[in-house]
Amino acid sequence: VPTPLLGAAGVALGAGIAIAVGITAVTAPHRERPRWVGRWGWTRRLYDLVTDADPALVRDPRLPLAAIGLRFGNFTLDALTFWACLRAVGVAPRLDHAWVAFVAASLGRSLGLVPGGMGTFEGGAIGALSLVKIPLEAGLAAALLFRVLSYWLPMIPGLWLARRL
Repeated sequence: VPTPLLGAAGVALGAGIAIAVGITAVTAPHRERPRWVGRWGWTRRLYDLVTDADPALVRDPRLPLAAIGLRFGNFTLDALTFWACLRAVGVAPRLDHAWVAFVAASLGRSLGLVPGGMGTFEGGAIGALSLVKIPLEAGLAAALLFRVLSYWLPMIPGLWLARRL
């Protein structure tokens, strides 16, 4: 079995266990914790975290809608930033091409096993942009510029605050 498939299977198994713990915690908040949840420390902590949540928040139908709307807005602004980065390096792709390249790169970043998606986002962006005839150099420059703006630059105040708090 190829190693990437083993890694993907491990991630899928961990996600499945986490989902099962979450569903168990939400559907049975006043029952005793099942024995299988206490088998691993991380599942016990996840169960306790979910069962300690305020039930009013968990059952509020506006909360997931607000979260989805804010996430979509964030994603859209990131895609527009990526499009602006492409324009800044001298290429003028159609907005839908930049959007699709950003979605493909973000999917690679999400599925990659590297923390922060380092390298997987850039590779996905360059590959997708090359399909719409964006030169490799411009695609790489735009992807790196986007990473500086969206990943590295926000770390500066975060690191500063982490040292102060």
